[in-house]
Amino acid sequence: MQDHTVYIFFSEANSIEANQIAKDLRQTNINCIVNKTTAEKVEQLTQDKGATGLLLVSDNYLKSIEKTSHLDQILDKSLSAQLIPVITHGRRLKVGTSDMEVYPTKIQTLNNVMYYRDFWYEEWISLRKKSKKAAAIEQEALNEQKEIAKKMSVGSISNYIRKINSSDPVEWDEFCADGYQMLFDHAELGASSVAETVGTDADSEEIPVIEIPVVEEPLVEEPV
Repeated sequence: MQDHTVYIFFSEANSIEANQIAKDLRQTNINCIVNKTTAEKVEQLTQDKGATGLLLVSDNYLKSIEKTSHLDQILDKSLSAQLIPVITHGRRLKVGTSDMEVYPTKIQTLNNVMYYRDFWYEEWISLRKKSKKAAAIEQEALNEQKEIAKKMSVGSISNYIRKINSSDPVEWDEFCADGYQMLFDHAELGASSVAETVGTDADSEEIPVIEIPVVEEPLVEEPV
């Protein structure tokens, strides 16, 4: 019988990591909820005060209209004791090829925050242009997307990143260490019953990891 439930929130690009966690924990007393919609998982986590939420924070997640639209609920103060934010890498097609590459997700500095605000501003502009040429049947969905992108560009993404940084996020490798012992500690389940080799399948040796240099500046918090 499963003794603890974990709801995993992730972008499609990080389904490898999400499924790896579920696979590694399959033989333990932790039940991972992966395949339900984000809305379903948010609702169930809110109702189950004994469960844990894993938020896999990646560049892909922070650039997704569908995923970020749920961050108000996921990062709400009422869920802070249940949530573990995990910083993991993003995935994208390597330029000019059909190969995937992984790259680090950076949210610690002011430059990082401004990068995402700029991204969402450009996304808003792009959606406005698309809306002008779209058929009437597409307008409702595009209007919703434009509203989300606009809110993100004028401050919402900054606030989400501030909340993630203030909640002591952990890096992917740290989270996987010692058979996800951090998760077992959080759930008060004692010593991990998972082998120490977990988490390695998500980092394929065939996918090159690229490093993006950043200027390290202290993150300036904006008023809530």
